[in-house]
Amino acid sequence: MKNLSFLFLAMTCFALLTISGCGRGGENTVVEAPPAVEEEVAMPGMTDEEYDKAMEADMQ
Repeated sequence: MKNLSFLFLAMTCFALLTISGCGRGGENTVVEAPPAVEEEVAMPGMTDEEYDKAMEADMQ
């Protein structure tokens, strides 16, 4: 008899979950990616390689 009661309770809970659903029934929202951020350069007018060479020359 306990198994029958447990089975009936489990089926009732499953049926209620199916009817109610998992979330609210509101409208869908669109989530957009943030705008792309441009990569900052070390010095304006110089490439990264030129900047690295200049820094190495200053350190020596």
